[in-house]
Amino acid sequence: MRSPLLPPNTPAAVALAIRLSLRDPGSKDEAVLRLLEDQAGRREFHDWAMTQGVLGLALNSLQRMGWLEGAGPGVVEKILAPLKILRQQARLWNLERDRVLALLRRVNIAPVVLKGGALREVAYRDPVERPVGDLDLLVEKGEMPQALQALEEGGYTPPDPEAIRSFVTGHFHLPLTNRGGFEVELHWGLGQPSAPWQLDPAGMLTRAVSIPSGRGEMRVPAVEDMVVHLCSQNTEDDFRKLRRLVDIDRVTAVQPPDWDLIVSLSRAGGMEIIVGLSLQLAHRLLGTPIPPGTVRELVPSRMTRLHLSLLQPEAGLLSGAGQTMDARSKALSLWLTVQEHRMRHLRNILCHEEQMGLHPSSGPDHKWLSAMGMAIRLGAFHGLLWARGLLRRVGDSPQSTPRLWDHRAGTES
Repeated sequence: MRSPLLPPNTPAAVALAIRLSLRDPGSKDEAVLRLLEDQAGRREFHDWAMTQGVLGLALNSLQRMGWLEGAGPGVVEKILAPLKILRQQARLWNLERDRVLALLRRVNIAPVVLKGGALREVAYRDPVERPVGDLDLLVEKGEMPQALQALEEGGYTPPDPEAIRSFVTGHFHLPLTNRGGFEVELHWGLGQPSAPWQLDPAGMLTRAVSIPSGRGEMRVPAVEDMVVHLCSQNTEDDFRKLRRLVDIDRVTAVQPPDWDLIVSLSRAGGMEIIVGLSLQLAHRLLGTPIPPGTVRELVPSRMTRLHLSLLQPEAGLLSGAGQTMDARSKALSLWLTVQEHRMRHLRNILCHEEQMGLHPSSGPDHKWLSAMGMAIRLGAFHGLLWARGLLRRVGDSPQSTPRLWDHRAGTES
């Protein structure tokens, strides 16, 4: 596996966290120990890796590979201090997951475990390597009342009836929390109904597979569904989470997917650009092998490639900045939308700004002004992007760094 392609000015702590997220980080490097022995360097490494959701993976890799041998007195303990807490959290989380699945089995409901809850069983050596927040479960919509009742009897509190009605009509999952703060999200869908890209929950339920886990079995998505769903998650934080790319890298290595099916699912959901960009970034940063044919099938138009290059999703990920509801975020979502849905999505961006919490609700005049304001901000932002494009060569022009969409990206070097 090749080394990750990182800009020359990437901070050493960030480069180390990415390197330790690789399936094969390579041989021991004395510079790693020097960085982690320094308090400031260690803090930067811990903070960035935690923000990106790869701290447990990075620390477990350091410990497993013996890279900390020769560290000064007390240094190893300081470097690995978060690992003990993360292990305890992972153990408690798995226990509660098994209890929730048992509650649902009693009423003959076998949900599909989504995202991190499935990935830590399928794609990682150790549960500590994949942090999980809430437990995401996909059920058939007709099973929701019975599932809600089972979880209520098991100590979970659902939202009030009015909130439930609001979730059911305008959302795709329902959150429930127990007294200890553990949250379960019952999904009947896989994305916002208003989003310009959609996944098929019925198809995912049909293709799901059973694996041994904890006190019994659990159902998880087929690897192809898992990959496409993981790619869709990148849109939630504007491609700013390394963990999501690591998930793609790990699951495709453990269970080589049917890439033609991934392309088919992507097209059916209007997600070709999202999936293509996710796979390209996983290849660029982590060396994930992607078949060249898959890359070619998912290549968007030259105009889309130009704008995505100007938006620099790779730089946004390396910066570690949080998601922002700004013109850049909306521009990115616009260019991630396939061409046949793009104008409709633009109208939604302009008309639904109030629903996104950017402005308080008001009358028609305010809605008109709000839409005009967003149109002006988007226009100005694109003007800046195009000005930037005049200053550097992008798209299909030869560059000193690999193009964002390289048809040869699937070949390993």
